[in-house]
Amino acid sequence: MLLGTLCGFAAFVFLSLLYIIGFMFWFQDYPRGGNFGGALAFSALTALTIASLGIALGAWFADRERAFQVLLTTSVPFVFMCGIVFPRESMPAAVNALAQLIPTTPGIFGFIKLNQMGAHLNEIIPELLNMGALFLLYSGLASWAVYKRRNLPGKPAPVTLVEN
Repeated sequence: MLLGTLCGFAAFVFLSLLYIIGFMFWFQDYPRGGNFGGALAFSALTALTIASLGIALGAWFADRERAFQVLLTTSVPFVFMCGIVFPRESMPAAVNALAQLIPTTPGIFGFIKLNQMGAHLNEIIPELLNMGALFLLYSGLASWAVYKRRNLPGKPAPVTLVEN
């Protein structure tokens, strides 16, 4: 069940990424000389990572609106921490280490290398490894949070349509 939910949410993220790197860059005549196949592969990993983070946050909080409020208030600091607005070299080491736990950090730099610089997948290995580690971390947290949420004391058993 968790795998199906993860794939469903990841499909929405993947389609959004395809819209941006496929259609919008072309439609807006954004300079590109990229590796579209590599960007597709990196998009799949990024989509799975973002979806697993969303599931982990959604299962962690008591109501779904709370996860949205947390992401809303942390999105601007995440943009600053990832190094696009402010150079990462000028940030403290602790902030840089914390930024590696956010999927936008390897995602942005991986997509820039693939879409604008035409890098091959072997040239974005640090971003791939970081994104893969985040996927493992967040999918593990998501499965743990969903398991804990289902087994809360006093929670009624799920209703089934088929009687045993």
